[in-house]
Amino acid sequence: MTYRVLMTAQLPDEAMRLLLEDEIISRVDVAAKPLQRSDIQDAFQKYDAVISLLSDQIEASMFENTTVRVVANYAVGYNNIDVDAAKKAGVYVTNTPGVLTDASADLGFALLMAVARKI
Repeated sequence: MTYRVLMTAQLPDEAMRLLLEDEIISRVDVAAKPLQRSDIQDAFQKYDAVISLLSDQIEASMFENTTVRVVANYAVGYNNIDVDAAKKAGVYVTNTPGVLTDASADLGFALLMAVARKI
């Protein structure tokens, strides 16, 4: 069996390479512009997986009679997804925890140094 995936935005080149070399994924479509709510709703009736951004609101109504089995959120959080509705529909929800930990620590330290040095 092969799967159809929709990405709501272009991901980094390495992520695209990994998706496209996977033999069980038959089709990866990338939205050329930010998707409207109706576009995302339509995608939930056509695709097997959706890779979304934190700015994409994934509402409960989108999980009704959906073909989607996985919503992979390209973000640390997942508060843009109605997780309860996904669970009821048997749809897995994933996110990318920890990806901002180092960057946040670096910024925090830089701000601390800026205050200490009165920059």
